[in-house]
Amino acid sequence: MGFSLSWVAVKTDDQSAVLKSLGLTATTETDEYFESDFAGAALLDDWYLVVAKKADNQLISEGSLTALSQVGMVIACAVEEHVMTSSAECWFFGQRRWQVTHDGQKDRLNLTAEGQLPARFETLKAQYMTEQKAEAGESTDIDLIFDIPLILASALVGFKHDEDCSDVLANGLPLKLSVSQAPETTFTLEIKKPWWKFW
Repeated sequence: MGFSLSWVAVKTDDQSAVLKSLGLTATTETDEYFESDFAGAALLDDWYLVVAKKADNQLISEGSLTALSQVGMVIACAVEEHVMTSSAECWFFGQRRWQVTHDGQKDRLNLTAEGQLPARFETLKAQYMTEQKAEAGESTDIDLIFDIPLILASALVGFKHDEDCSDVLANGLPLKLSVSQAPETTFTLEIKKPWWKFW
């Protein structure tokens, strides 16, 4: 069974600001393999990582990334291995700086990129496109292009969802995070009709 998850890494030494922005609270329960709905970990070089279930999690919504990028630079990823889609993007001061996406449903060689991309992007793209064409071809089930956004993000943050990350953890194992903000309360107002109105 494939992964379906989202993650953000925020460049800051203020983990509480990240959690507050996301409406999350750290627990004392460890989550070594990021299996809970939300898990967080301090990484080396002042990155704070939050991983969430599902590739379309609100964690990586435009509103969430706009707010988080006021705390520090944000690298965000979405991974959906069931349909071979992946994305990575960078946000800073409320603005998306760059984005790279792959949709294997459209085409094995599908890759879109926009913004001020990291220097490493062109090298990665050339390498993986060449390998895909030479070793796998377009009609195979092997999808090497899927990894380009994820490797690009990993080069900046040090985290990749399907690799051992113990060497980039700054303070022990990841912790389970819980939702700290109460859900919005909704009220229903029932308007009763007078007894004589039956329509």
